[in-house]
Amino acid sequence: MLSTILAVTLATAACATPFTGESSIDASTAQGPLATHDARVATVQLTTGDCSSDFGVSTDIGGSWTPDGRVPESGSALATDGVEAAPAQLLAIVADQLHLPDGATVKDGVLVVRDGVIVAAGEVDVPEGARVVRHDGHVTAGLVAPYSAGYLPSDESNENTRPFLPDGRVVYGFDPELPRLADALEQGVTTIVLPPAVSQVVGGRTGVVKTYGGHVVSRGAHLALSMGSQAANVTRAPTSYGGMVRALDGLFTEPQGAYAEVASGNLGLMTYVSERHEVDRALRLFARHGLKGALVGPSLAGELAERIAESGCSVVLPTPDLVPNERERDAMVALFEAKVAFGFWLNDPSRYRSSAITALRAGATRDDALNSITSTAAKIARVGTSVGQLARGFDADFVLWSGDPLEFTTTVEAVYVRGELAFGGDQ
Repeated sequence: MLSTILAVTLATAACATPFTGESSIDASTAQGPLATHDARVATVQLTTGDCSSDFGVSTDIGGSWTPDGRVPESGSALATDGVEAAPAQLLAIVADQLHLPDGATVKDGVLVVRDGVIVAAGEVDVPEGARVVRHDGHVTAGLVAPYSAGYLPSDESNENTRPFLPDGRVVYGFDPELPRLADALEQGVTTIVLPPAVSQVVGGRTGVVKTYGGHVVSRGAHLALSMGSQAANVTRAPTSYGGMVRALDGLFTEPQGAYAEVASGNLGLMTYVSERHEVDRALRLFARHGLKGALVGPSLAGELAERIAESGCSVVLPTPDLVPNERERDAMVALFEAKVAFGFWLNDPSRYRSSAITALRAGATRDDALNSITSTAAKIARVGTSVGQLARGFDADFVLWSGDPLEFTTTVEAVYVRGELAFGGDQ
C-alpha cells in the first residue's frame, strides 16, 4: 500500500554551473517506409545543472517525441535552450524490500531520486525536504525488454522489396500513444527495444524507447540482421540460406558504413535466428568475421550453449510456456550452466515477468532470473549504463510490487519512469 507522508518540498538546486548538451537526429538517412518524417535534422538543446560531482547523468537519452511524433527543434516552444533550470525535486521511496544491482535485498531500503535520476539507493538516510513514499512491498528497477514484437506499425518496420537497409532507423516510426505501450507499462516494463521486421536480411538499426513519456533512449543501438527463413524471399534475392550467408560474408569482409561500425564494436549486432541450424549458421558467420551480439528467438539455443558462450554472444529467448517441454527446459538449463547472458522477447506484456519466473523454476539463480528482465536485458539492449538498475546515476525507472517479483501472485502497484509516477499509486 502506498502512502504519501510528507508534502512536496522543492530543494535548492545543488549545481551552479549550467551544462548544455546537444543531440541531433538525421532523418535523411532513413529509406522507404522508415522515412516517415521530413528529411531534416532536428536538434534538441538540453540544459541542466552540472551534477557530475554527485551522480552521472545518462548521455544516451535521445529526447522526447512531441504529439506529432517529432523531436522538438531548437528554438521551438518545446526546446529548453536558454531557459533557467527549475529547482531540483527530491523523492524518496522507503520500501520493505529494495532490490540492488549486486543481488542484495535491503530491508527498509531507501531510493532517492532527484530530477528523474537516482542519486542514492540502499541503507541511506531520507534527505531533508524530500517527498516520501512508503511502500509495504518490493521495489525493483523498471523491467527492460531487449526485443519486442508488435510495438511499431507494420508498415513502419517492414520493407518487402529491399533486403538490405543498413541505414534505416525504425525509431522514426515510434508512436508514444500506441496502446500496447500502456499495456507494457502496467506490467512494469519501462524500456523496450524496437527492432525492424525479420523479413529483411539487414533491417536497419534498432531503437530503444521508454513506454511512458515518449522518451527515446537510443536511436541506433544495434544493426538488425535476420538469418531466419523469413528473410529468404522467392520474389527477390537472396532466396536461400546460402545466398544470405554469401551476401553477409561480402558485406563484412571489407565492411563499410554500418557494417564497419559493427565490426569495430561501436554498433551492436542483433540477429534473428529461430532454428538450431540457423544459430549454427550465424555462429559460423560471426567466427569468420570476429563478430558477436545477441541471438534472438532460438528456444533451443541451449543445445549449442558451449559454442554460444565461447562466441561471447547473448541470447534473447521467446516467451516460454509456464511449463516448458522437456527439450526446451533442458536447453534453457544448458544456457544457465554455460553462463550465457540471456533475456526474453516481449510479446504479451502480461507474460513477460513470468518468463523470468519460469527460468527460476527451470534452474536459473534468483539473481540471473531477475536480471534477465532488468540489468542483463538492459546490457543486451546496449543501454545498461542508464537503465535496468537501482543505482546512482541511472534513470529513475522503478516498479513497486505487492510482493516478491518472482512470484506469480505478485502484482504491480505503481510504476515510475524518470522519477514520475506513470501508473498506479496515488494518482
